[in-house]
Amino acid sequence: MTGAESGDILLACGTAVLSAFASEIGSAQLHPYKWYWWTLSVALWIVLALQMYGLFGRAKEAGSAIVQESRTLLLLLLIPFCAFPVLWVLGEEGLEVFPISYEVGFSCIADMVCKVVYGLY
Repeated sequence: MTGAESGDILLACGTAVLSAFASEIGSAQLHPYKWYWWTLSVALWIVLALQMYGLFGRAKEAGSAIVQESRTLLLLLLIPFCAFPVLWVLGEEGLEVFPISYEVGFSCIADMVCKVVYGLY
């Protein structure tokens, strides 16, 4: 996001916040409605991923010197974040495949992996 316009940064941050907010609301709703919120959350996450790829494409066209590092960081950000919607679906809020303690544990592990790997790179 380095070198991006402030409107692009604000839109990406707002989309990420709305996606997390939709997931949170979905976890508090009853059966048929929680899936609407989950779908909204995933749709917003896809919009965020497309925004990030668009910013990466613009940096690549501009001939930025940090394109390869940006690509790696983008993949390190987007791929692990795919785990969270899957955990939501398989966990207590979704299909109840595994109990809440496993869902929380897997979410903590996924969160730590995302933050540590991204931070150490």
